[in-house]
Amino acid sequence: MQEQDLSRKYRPQTWDAVVGQDVTIKSLRAILKREGKRSFLFVGDSGLGKTTVARILAAAVGCESQNLVEVDAATNTGIDAMRAISNAIQFKAFGKSKVKAVIIDECHQISRPGWQSLLKIVEEPPPHAYWIFCTTEAGKVPKTIVTRCATFTFSPVKAAKIYDLLVEIAEQEKYECGEDILDLISRKCYGSPRQALTCLAQCCDCKTIADAKQVMQHADDSGDIINVCRELVRGGLTWAKLIKLLAPIKDQNAESMRLVITAYLTKVLMGSKSDDQAARVLEMLDCFSDTYNSSEGFAPLLLSFGRLILAD
Repeated sequence: MQEQDLSRKYRPQTWDAVVGQDVTIKSLRAILKREGKRSFLFVGDSGLGKTTVARILAAAVGCESQNLVEVDAATNTGIDAMRAISNAIQFKAFGKSKVKAVIIDECHQISRPGWQSLLKIVEEPPPHAYWIFCTTEAGKVPKTIVTRCATFTFSPVKAAKIYDLLVEIAEQEKYECGEDILDLISRKCYGSPRQALTCLAQCCDCKTIADAKQVMQHADDSGDIINVCRELVRGGLTWAKLIKLLAPIKDQNAESMRLVITAYLTKVLMGSKSDDQAARVLEMLDCFSDTYNSSEGFAPLLLSFGRLILAD
């Protein structure tokens, strides 16, 4: 069976469904009740729920989906992109809603000119506009922006809370992995619910703690590369998107990532339901079949992806 993206399937849609950020959520809701503040900065490690809470915030202030703009600053860094967003948010919202909201993820990657173009509109947004910036590196966000925003820090979630989440989702998915495996995952996911759900999907067929530990040996470093695998299997992965997905893990061992990729693709292959699907996955596997030489660094991994993506 193809591995599910449980983090998307079970993404919280309400304040109460957010796991382990009680203090932040309470403070955020209190500020919204007082009104007035319309620029926010969410800070914290990957996988803690910053973007999820940003979407909930947008919905809470009355922003409908067609009026929500989500921007990945990793690929939209410059002044032209920021000006285009600023200009777009000036116009009134579509539909019944009078509210527009912009979520900028990985905002620390915005260029200096890009930030400068945002200063005035972040400090004095139009009456119908909200800005929500998300970052894993708060130190790279200009102080001139930080002082204009209400800042909220997302903390790693306690293992006990993650364990309860895993028990609930394992029951809903009818996974048969034992409590000892769920406990292992909750302690090895670095306080990240998203990483915990990634590991749960990887370990869903494990029958023993030993099996789970073997899977988790790679899972500690494989969260980002698993996301790449999903996009690869889903289809339509472009070179530009690949580079963006690989950027956070460019310093990791390429051979270790190759092993994670081949294990993932093998699992998908075993669950293939048609000859065409099997042939496609076999083609992918072939591109990652050769062992990488550590002295060549990241290049062999890029070459494997290049053979597959650019040949399509």
